[in-house]
Amino acid sequence: MKGDDSRTTPFWIACKNGHSEIVKYLLSVKSVKGFDVNHQNGFEETPLFMACRGGHHEVVKLLISNIDVKVNEPDVNETTPLGKACRKGHADVVKVLLDDKRVDVNRMNIFGESPLHAARTEEVMELLLNNRRIERNKETMEGETLLYLASGRGSSKIVKLLLNDPRVDVNQAIETYEESPFHVACKQGNIQIVKLFLQEKRVKTDQVDFKGRTPFCIACEKGHMEVVKYILASGREGNLNAKDKNGKTVIDVTRESENEERIFGNEEIAQQRKKNCGMIVKLLESFKDDPSEIRKQLRVELGLAGNFFFVFFFFFKKKKKTKIKNKKRF
Repeated sequence: MKGDDSRTTPFWIACKNGHSEIVKYLLSVKSVKGFDVNHQNGFEETPLFMACRGGHHEVVKLLISNIDVKVNEPDVNETTPLGKACRKGHADVVKVLLDDKRVDVNRMNIFGESPLHAARTEEVMELLLNNRRIERNKETMEGETLLYLASGRGSSKIVKLLLNDPRVDVNQAIETYEESPFHVACKQGNIQIVKLFLQEKRVKTDQVDFKGRTPFCIACEKGHMEVVKYILASGREGNLNAKDKNGKTVIDVTRESENEERIFGNEEIAQQRKKNCGMIVKLLESFKDDPSEIRKQLRVELGLAGNFFFVFFFFFKKKKKTKIKNKKRF
């Protein structure tokens, strides 16, 4: 079969457009001279790649059932058919590919993305995470794990899935800024995701970034009042007297943010942030004077008194006390 000027063939075009009957027929008469099930166009995209990109799962089934089809053949960017299907959100195609043991489910492209990193829909991410072959802690070129990315994107469902998976390193930070996923959640001010992290006992809430600042400090600096209140109510705020690498406490950092004269981005948002920082400084000062009373007030205000959140806090503190007692025995 001769291709046109774009280096495509009739078979390639049929796969691209999802014409399953034509694809089935052409596969049955592949003895035709020049027929190539793995023919690539100018961007090195194979018929399987195009079918995956278009979400044509019936065509994909036909192709991977053929032993001559190269299931991991990448395009010019080293993106595999699975990687492209994940990025496009074609769940039906992803299901078909994951069922084939020949498919490399962790292969990365030139941008340092695996299929898991490339996934943009929760449905596809769920499919990948439920596959035993997936490397859940795999990093991008920038050192970002899926948990880190999901925390920044606000994908609470995926964050919950990852936090519930014991194989996931919930504290794995990116090397550049030494930011953990919890740092990112606090920076973004996503209260739903912050709550999920606070409920997971494996999360190191006192982990510091390259500036020596905790996630709690970042939330204060960014003026995320609701996040600050929830962390204080949880009892996982850490040492408020601890200093970062510049010798500043969380109150110092927050006060600086309140008095910041430069305006970055939207002025209205910047002014609200400064206002929030002022209120957070007052809250932190009151908390330092009487932590038990302020924590109690916050729990009532946030509707946490007596619920699971409070039970979790009690369990977490009790567990720490038990460890101390056990040490004393020896």
